[in-house]
Amino acid sequence: MISIVLFFASQLSAYVLSIFYMPAFAFLGYQAVYFFYHNTRWWYWQVPDLPYSFGMSLLVLCLAIADRRRTTQSSVFESAPLRWMWLLIVLYGITYFWAVRPTAHLDSFDNFLKLVIAVTCAYKLCSNALALNYYLYGYVFGASYLGYYLLEVGRNAGDRVSSFGVVDSPDVNDLAALLAPAAILALHYFFIHLGWRRILIIIGGALIVNALVLVNSRGAFLGLSLGLPSTSRAFISWVKK
Repeated sequence: MISIVLFFASQLSAYVLSIFYMPAFAFLGYQAVYFFYHNTRWWYWQVPDLPYSFGMSLLVLCLAIADRRRTTQSSVFESAPLRWMWLLIVLYGITYFWAVRPTAHLDSFDNFLKLVIAVTCAYKLCSNALALNYYLYGYVFGASYLGYYLLEVGRNAGDRVSSFGVVDSPDVNDLAALLAPAAILALHYFFIHLGWRRILIIIGGALIVNALVLVNSRGAFLGLSLGLPSTSRAFISWVKK
């Protein structure tokens, strides 16, 4: 029941807040669909079979096109990484005519094109530092939900979880790579927030770390050890307070 409530609450709030408050919330709804990945969860049969991902993707695209409140710094053509990504799309399309396996090449091209469009729209909707923070909060929230779901189902393959992930990361090692940055972000927000926000971060961070333990990926813990020093500035500020 909690999963279903969180799923519908994230979708409804994304639609309302993106239209009436900040367009960036549309991308948070897109993130929520990605993390919940309801088609593979045990509670999927209790959710109406609707194109949630398509609807949220359409909202993101429409708001990215319609919203003109942007500076030149947020223009797609002013971003070097995005220029290179779109150039790769063009090259990817041209090489189709020499592909050894045209069908497989076309499938890969289609997936890559969707990825570049999503990244471009997310970039356009991220108009300020607050929007970027919301993106990161959405990431931590999604990873926390995965941690909650893993806590709910537990290990299913001896000493670790198996056959569990998200749409583009079905393997548990990929899932661990997805969770590790969220754990580092949770620690960062723990140092800079106070009150009820810190309490929420503690709960979410605990769920994420517990999920990493259940996944039992050595690479994820290595990534954590290398990424934790990045929170040193927030830690120093926390100590000074």
